[in-house]
Amino acid sequence: MGTIAKKIHFLHQLFKLEDIFLGVVFVFLAASFASNGMPNSNIPRLSIAILFCILGLASINSLNQIFDVEIDRINKPDRPIPSKKLTKKQVFIISFSLSLCAGLLTIYLGFDYLLIAIAGLAIGGIYTLPQIYAKANIFFSTVVIGIGYGILMFLVGWGVYKPITAIPIWLILFLFTHEVFIALCKDFSDVEGDKQSDIKTIPIIFGKKRGALLCFIFYLLPFIYLLIMQWTKYLTFNFYGIFILGIIFGVLIFGLCSFQKKKYNYMGYFFYVVGTIMIRVALLFVFIQWV
Repeated sequence: MGTIAKKIHFLHQLFKLEDIFLGVVFVFLAASFASNGMPNSNIPRLSIAILFCILGLASINSLNQIFDVEIDRINKPDRPIPSKKLTKKQVFIISFSLSLCAGLLTIYLGFDYLLIAIAGLAIGGIYTLPQIYAKANIFFSTVVIGIGYGILMFLVGWGVYKPITAIPIWLILFLFTHEVFIALCKDFSDVEGDKQSDIKTIPIIFGKKRGALLCFIFYLLPFIYLLIMQWTKYLTFNFYGIFILGIIFGVLIFGLCSFQKKKYNYMGYFFYVVGTIMIRVALLFVFIQWV
């Protein structure tokens, strides 16, 4: 492996680059929702908001590794602490520095972003700190993830162009519940370490096949919610295309999660990354037409 590839791999293991990629895309798409299309103004402020998201995510993801060392020794031994590339103290300093930089950006972005930063730190602590450790609870953990990826990241992008109070409730509710249920796929590749740490996830309780089917059923609920909004005339556009797209990605994600071999579970996680972006893009097109 070349020097550059090693550095990228190291950063990926420390910060979870796929999460940061999702954060950047989610913030940009949220800005597109607020702009009713591709953002073409206030680009410097949007860029700062995206940097704010990157720093916050990198801080929380690195902090999480300090308390997950024993699980990571089994599930992800290449991460910096279990592989002894970094110590817990070094990772804490990195995490704290990133969080401080994100906080300083709120001086420019405004008070709303300070509140978002505080909320992000709070849910990060709830998910990570052993005194609370929401990760050990099946649904509490995904609710925390849903708040972070479904709500807070959307606020970061939307707030660049419009007041946060102007976000349609139906939209933020869908994004939140969608992330809550799609995030369940993350547990299927971590069964060994979670089982040893006595973390009761759905694939551990029900097995991978039955657990994947249960998660797929849960995953369809936000899309059914959109159809109910359409059928009751609460919203005046067609959600059938998004519903079909949701079924396709749900089958891909949780179908692959149902396999015992971890390589298929990782493929399911790949489609999670692609699917959660595509659902947002499809919803954006519907939203633009509605506005």
